Amino acid sequence: MVLGIFTVNFAFAEQVIFSEGKEYEIAEIAKEYKISRHSQILKTEGFTTTGEMFFLRVSPNFEKVMLLDRNGHWQKAELRDITVEKLEPANSVIVSESTEIHILLDQYERVYNKAEYKFFVKTFDSTMYSGNNFQNFEGKISGAKVSAIIIDPNGEIKADFEGFVENGLFEGSVLVPENLWQRGWYTVDIIIEFEGKFYPQQLSFYVFGAPVPDGGSSCPVGQTKVNGVCVII
Repeated sequence: MVLGIFTVNFAFAEQVIFSEGKEYEIAEIAKEYKISRHSQILKTEGFTTTGEMFFLRVSPNFEKVMLLDRNGHWQKAELRDITVEKLEPANSVIVSESTEIHILLDQYERVYNKAEYKFFVKTFDSTMYSGNNFQNFEGKISGAKVSAIIIDPNGEIKADFEGFVENGLFEGSVLVPENLWQRGWYTVDIIIEFEGKFYPQQLSFYVFGAPVPDGGSSCPVGQTKVNGVCVII
């Protein structure tokens, strides 16, 4: 595994992350992008100098910061200006051996109210399998920790998940309640941790904002529900 400490971009150079009474210096901005193609929310992912991962979401109306601590727990946080002069961190590299994992994701892409949304994570030893067939189990790896949060179209957290990959598979599910989740696109921010390395992933799914019609299905596109189980038609 290679961990690098990089110069942060200008916009964050004079700020720190504050959470639960502690300050965390920003070491690296990993990427910045729209939360989804349907959203006006801009998102930034990065790392602190002590290895925590953070997410920043900004729209014209709000700013939200979430910190993933070293124990894999989500914390509310905020950005604060640095009041003393800080030196720009020097580049440094720590090298150690670890297993590189390959990750496949699947989910229910469209969900009705009063139905379950589910997503699935599979992890593999990348030297044994690096393809895209979700039905494959060759080279599967167990033990990776999965942390995830579901964000609604307004940037609010609707649910969170935490658990471990077992037999190469992790499943997260939540019931979409009637009249409480608005119609629109939702984002799932996922962090997979294995042997001290973090793998950020993201999914988007659509909530119809109404119960499933009679005879309908809450299964992924191309599948239908038979005896309560989604199968390919």
